[in-house]
Amino acid sequence: MKSRVLRVAACLAAALAVLVMAVLLLFPDQLASWLGRDEAVPVTRTETKNSGSGMAVLEVSEEKREYDGNGIFDPLQGVTALDNNGTDLKNKVAVAYVSGSTIRQKTIRYSLYDSNGEKLEASCQLTLNQYDGPDITCEPLQRADFEKMDDLAEVWVQEGVLHGDDGFGNDASGSITSYYELDVETGLAEVTFSISNQFGDVKVLKVSLTVENMPADLVPAE
Repeated sequence: MKSRVLRVAACLAAALAVLVMAVLLLFPDQLASWLGRDEAVPVTRTETKNSGSGMAVLEVSEEKREYDGNGIFDPLQGVTALDNNGTDLKNKVAVAYVSGSTIRQKTIRYSLYDSNGEKLEASCQLTLNQYDGPDITCEPLQRADFEKMDDLAEVWVQEGVLHGDDGFGNDASGSITSYYELDVETGLAEVTFSISNQFGDVKVLKVSLTVENMPADLVPAE
């Protein structure tokens, strides 16, 4: 009887040891806490694909990033991309931004095809601080010369009547583009101004105006 009890106790002790090891492997932050360490264990998001005789790698060193509009945001910062033979493929990584629950929350999605056609994917979360999306403001002008219509965005920016914001309060007027639809019978045009940024956000502003000095061959005969 005593031997049977000892065997049961030994089995329970072994099972408990396996359970503890599993918890520590699955929750390394808890291990750091038990050891009295304040810093969290670094998180690395990695995808590898066996392909041929090697292994391609797409690795993102940060799970979360932040950006406040200062400086240039490099989405490939902290990204490692290697082909099966170790060749650097970082310049071939495709980057896409997907909006989350608010305009300030984005998911950066990375994708890459190795030399054998295998697709690798990874992602990280991006928070845009003090960000409201791009914007366009325009003074209420009602007329424009026909010769200026093809480059109206550039002309009005130079004249100081059209302004663009990158979403962080920085001037982005030079990024505004425009196109127009003209009714030659009435001389009225609808101009569409637009501005976009690298995060995939777009602002559109439509303006109606009268086009002056149209060429004679465009003016319908009476």
